[in-house]
Amino acid sequence: MNPFMPLFLLLGGSLASLLVDRFLEKMGAIKWRGYLAAFILAITLFLFSWEAYLGVEIAEFRIIGPESPLTSSLRIDYFVIFFSIMFCGLGLAVCIYSFRYFGSEVGLDRYYLLLLGLIAGMVGVILANDLFTLYVFWELMALSSYSLVAFKKLSWEAVEAGFKYLIISVSGSIAILFGISLLYGLAGVLNFTQLESVIGSTKGGMLLYVALLMLIAGFGVKAAIVPLHTWLPDAYTAAPSPASAIIAGGSTGLGVLVLCKLLFFLFPHLVTVWATFFAVFSVLNMLVGNVAGLLQDDVKRILAYSSIAHVGYIFIGVAAGTRLGLTGVLLHTFNHGILKALAFLCIGAIEYRLNARSLNDIAGIGRRMPIT
Repeated sequence: MNPFMPLFLLLGGSLASLLVDRFLEKMGAIKWRGYLAAFILAITLFLFSWEAYLGVEIAEFRIIGPESPLTSSLRIDYFVIFFSIMFCGLGLAVCIYSFRYFGSEVGLDRYYLLLLGLIAGMVGVILANDLFTLYVFWELMALSSYSLVAFKKLSWEAVEAGFKYLIISVSGSIAILFGISLLYGLAGVLNFTQLESVIGSTKGGMLLYVALLMLIAGFGVKAAIVPLHTWLPDAYTAAPSPASAIIAGGSTGLGVLVLCKLLFFLFPHLVTVWATFFAVFSVLNMLVGNVAGLLQDDVKRILAYSSIAHVGYIFIGVAAGTRLGLTGVLLHTFNHGILKALAFLCIGAIEYRLNARSLNDIAGIGRRMPIT
């Protein structure tokens, strides 16, 4: 089996959903659009799990060959399999949850397309073995995520949060592109394996530090580094609860994973520089997230600021700059992603039943909804 087949299935399935949706609409079987998305995610999850069961063999797939000045490749290993299973599992849970949450709401064809696009983008970012491929899938994920935030287009809160997220996300993308351009100018390659050896031996001077700063700022937007976190509370609050769950559980943690991949494998010789930065970010995130969370009444905003604080906890491992610290980062990112996604799904169930999110309005909810 081609180990990259699950990614191609996600990409093809998201595009095919547009064509199939028109057919289902004519047949009067609109509800099957969600079942189709769930089926695609279930098959993808099974393929990744089967690959893990058989034993992962490190493999590389070149989209654009080495003879081209711009190479594009994918790489699969245990790290990729682990988090791909996590993302696909969360996506499947959110997809099934959405059946009842949205019902027959208008625009679900776009919703399931964006959900599949978001999962495909996250898996693609993890699989990417060069900065060009990573950036392409990063933009796919970003486009899908802020479109999901503004999915309820008749709600001014959702439109405002989506637009704010768009502006900040695009600013981060520009910083990423600038950093990638500087690295390409210094090293002449974008492949991670080649960059690792070239950057370690090159004397980029100030330009190398600028490239590092741009990459931290760009990917730090998605990771909600303070003070680049301002989009997150509004986005988590305004987005539909299933969308909040997958963004909080998947894409925010993905920003941390990408930063770790770049810092630990491309810039280990600058550990004294970036470790100091992340020690400061860790304190700021924990302080802002916990203090601001205490002042909130909306449960979704409380969870949003909790995510900011947890990113601070994760950054402690990054600031350590050691293999043990990196292990802690990966473990906490996984745990936080699963638990925060489940928390948003629980809040969505309460919101669906009571149409309320305020702590005062849902007081005593344990007696009315004991199972939830």
